[in-house]
Amino acid sequence: MRSVADTVPNVEDIADWLRERQPHFRDWKPGTLKDWLEWWARSGALGVVRDGLTVLAVGVAYPCTEAQLDKHWNTPDPAGIYLYCELVVAQRRRSALGLLVLLNRQWPDWRERILVARRRNQVQTFGLNFLRRWARRLALPTTPTLSLMLSLPS
Repeated sequence: MRSVADTVPNVEDIADWLRERQPHFRDWKPGTLKDWLEWWARSGALGVVRDGLTVLAVGVAYPCTEAQLDKHWNTPDPAGIYLYCELVVAQRRRSALGLLVLLNRQWPDWRERILVARRRNQVQTFGLNFLRRWARRLALPTTPTLSLMLSLPS
């Protein structure tokens, strides 16, 4: 049997990478950002795309219910009709495509959900057309050095 510690990646390099690329994370206390990343890793909602040890993209997405839309630190609810995109940060489009591969592995029914994200302090609905276009590319082979990591709950 695996322990929770076995399923949670070391998030220090992920936190450093996010602080470099997202100004609002620079104001977070290091322990808070680490706890936040570990929370999403334990819930199965954290996706990380790497080239070797180098972080290329980080995403947090999970299914949720309408009641969860205005809350923070949610637990994914597979019965929810929404797909909440908490975070997407990628160096390149191909790295973001890697996040879509992870999303498809973790939540294969994502196409049937309503995509939502928080913008300007409000939850907004987004069309899935751009994700569907990327999904058509899922059959493309990735480079041998591109590794994908998905943290699954134990």
